[in-house]
Amino acid sequence: MRVSRYLGIWVVAGVLIADGRAGSPSEKINRIVDFDEDGVTITSNFEGGRLNAVTSGGEGVFTATIAPEVRPMSNDQSWYAFKISSQSKRRVSVALTYTDGKSHLFAPRISHDRRTWELLPETSISKASDGRGVVLRLDVGPEPLWVSAQELFTESDFNEWIDGLAKKPFIATAQIGESTQGRPIRKMEITEAPPDAPLVVVLGRQHPPEVTGTLGLQAFVETIAGDSALAQSFRKQYRVLVMPLANPDGVNAGHWRFNVNGVDINRDWGSFEQKEDVVLRDEILRARSVAKEQMPFFIDYHSTRKDVFYPRPDVKSKKPDSELEEPDRFMRKWLARVKTLTPGRTVPIEVSPATRDKKLNATTWMRDLGAASVTHEFAHDTDREVIRKAGEADAVALMELLPRESASRLGD
Repeated sequence: MRVSRYLGIWVVAGVLIADGRAGSPSEKINRIVDFDEDGVTITSNFEGGRLNAVTSGGEGVFTATIAPEVRPMSNDQSWYAFKISSQSKRRVSVALTYTDGKSHLFAPRISHDRRTWELLPETSISKASDGRGVVLRLDVGPEPLWVSAQELFTESDFNEWIDGLAKKPFIATAQIGESTQGRPIRKMEITEAPPDAPLVVVLGRQHPPEVTGTLGLQAFVETIAGDSALAQSFRKQYRVLVMPLANPDGVNAGHWRFNVNGVDINRDWGSFEQKEDVVLRDEILRARSVAKEQMPFFIDYHSTRKDVFYPRPDVKSKKPDSELEEPDRFMRKWLARVKTLTPGRTVPIEVSPATRDKKLNATTWMRDLGAASVTHEFAHDTDREVIRKAGEADAVALMELLPRESASRLGD
């Protein structure tokens, strides 16, 4: 066995000794484990990687332990991601075991290039004897095989996507601040309108594992930035502020839920104790001020166990009910139009669990500022083409209805 040391963490005899302090966040740990006797290398030393220990039982049989960044962890989005290679082509088995009573959630996806992903066939997956983990049978060779809970879409992928879109003349990008660990938090502004035009705000990836939310956000943004007559007309009337990666530290560290301080940043929109939320808040308030307080719509993309919309909080708004009638009415119209644009897709409309314990999330805070606000969550296993069409429908419904609503108010 090779003994390696990364960021103060020892890998001894093929066993990774990781931080598991109860009640405290673990740092991002780079991990490379070489099993010389097996001729196999397993690593999570990349953006989004997560394994907490790996052991070899010999003859191509391995056990990987996966633990959350904070213990105990109430959330069950048990993220994992690793890369495996072998000196020769062979089949190996990797048992995924979970600590803290957690269970396997995400169907494994595999890739040979990190860009093209497919589900690992069900015939290559079996339940572990404890009923909570799984055993993966993987065909490996000298070329690395990526294995992940979802497609990897991390900071470098966001940067590539943002920079690609920014080639369009009506899209500007900028760094609006830094995360706790000093990573850039970036924005896009999509507009051909005057600086004081009404503002639409789009937010994403507050929670690291929620890749399907990112896929929905991408479809929404690309539709707004598209070549259709509807999109061109909309951009001449509105400014769209997009902050697609709210928690870059957590995403790169392969966290289940939190930032590197062990805090759910989507429960910090009342106290604003986390650096990420302060950066996001300040940019929204700055852009809203430029827009002369005109901020008619906000959407926040997430993922969970099912497709669902969360448009209304279960907490009393700071605004009087009379001032919420207009944004709430528009939200009902928007939800109805989205449903019409996605025939055959039934998505429940529910009260956000975030507000049942009276904590403010981004959607609640934005509604207090007078925006028609909604969280759109996609199931982790929703078909990717369905997600794309749903994100497009979100954008089309907005671009159709918002100008009509504005014209109607002017007519009044």
